[in-house]
Amino acid sequence: DAQAKAAEIIKNAELEVRARLGNLVDEKEAVEAEIASLKAAAKEYKSKFNEMLSAAHDALDAAEEML
Repeated sequence: DAQAKAAEIIKNAELEVRARLGNLVDEKEAVEAEIASLKAAAKEYKSKFNEMLSAAHDALDAAEEML
């Protein structure tokens, strides 16, 4: 009887560990997706910032030519 209870405890523990591991894998994938999204947003922001900086530089050049 003790062996049966021990086997049941082990089985339940293994099931719980598998469930937790599955949840952790899901969380990891969600975090990785969020990181990818943030990297893409940062890249887009950097690109737009560089465009604005270039436009400002061009505007300053044009203003200097008027002087």
